[in-house]
Amino acid sequence: MTRRARRRPHASIILAAATLTAATCAPLAANVFAADGRDPRRFADADPADVDAHAPVGSVSADFTLRNVTTFGGVAPGEGTAFMVSPCYALTAYHVLFGGGAPTLNPMGNYPVTLRFGGDAAGRPALVVKGRVRVWGSAGRAAPDVALILLDGCPGRRIGWFDLAPAPTPTSPASAPIDTPVTMPGFAADRSMRRLSVQTDCRIRAVLPARGWLLHDCASREGASGAPLLVRRGGQRIVVGINAGEFDPRPGIEPAYTPARANWAIDAAELRTAARLVAVIARDQQRARTPNPLVPNPLAPNTLDRTPRAPPP
Repeated sequence: MTRRARRRPHASIILAAATLTAATCAPLAANVFAADGRDPRRFADADPADVDAHAPVGSVSADFTLRNVTTFGGVAPGEGTAFMVSPCYALTAYHVLFGGGAPTLNPMGNYPVTLRFGGDAAGRPALVVKGRVRVWGSAGRAAPDVALILLDGCPGRRIGWFDLAPAPTPTSPASAPIDTPVTMPGFAADRSMRRLSVQTDCRIRAVLPARGWLLHDCASREGASGAPLLVRRGGQRIVVGINAGEFDPRPGIEPAYTPARANWAIDAAELRTAARLVAVIARDQQRARTPNPLVPNPLAPNTLDRTPRAPPP
């Protein structure tokens, strides 16, 4: 869970003989696992290789407030993680922007957001981009926890994007089998919502096809909803899941992963069942005038633009 002090995810699943329930969590409580008691995350800006490899991952904040038209209250602006999936579109979790309820959204409504990419140890972003939510809703059997954002200026042409893992077929393995090592770059309120954190060598611990979920042990705290779970295939990183929440979150560092305190992500295979989402991403990738800067091409120079850009006043 990572919509800051707002979303209280609640869901139940059956894993083996145990029933796991996503509990209401206190601020900054989440599931971080480390046998030595040391936080396994590192700041990306401390390593230039991290900056390049995870350039498409940014923090996203809503620039709107939803008002309940039938009663008092509404949904305050939220903040979390998003990542580029094409030259012009970024993907995040629905609840980061729209909360954990089910508000009636206007399909033609204006839902502006701000994304911040890169940055330094002082939290100054290298690139600030405005955008608007264009696609949202259910991905197959998963909760309606996907939001696709159209960004001004199509920054993916400079910083690159991550492809979703292909849908599994009878002759190909699942996109993320159990024990698959993954990397999760994201933002976390307990570290900094202006500095990207990265954890490597965490793992997929279970696959729940009936839910469209992956259970994993990557550190998940408020702010990390929408973070991609990445694997390296064919020389590039692809997305096998989108971090979305955690079960029975705890405030400290746990010595070992347990199923009762798993973190969960939406399986990329499940995302591919959302026909409109996939069609918009594919169409934008096909219209790209330049290749993905993150895809290795031995015949082309490195096109990743790391030129610092000051945020707007």
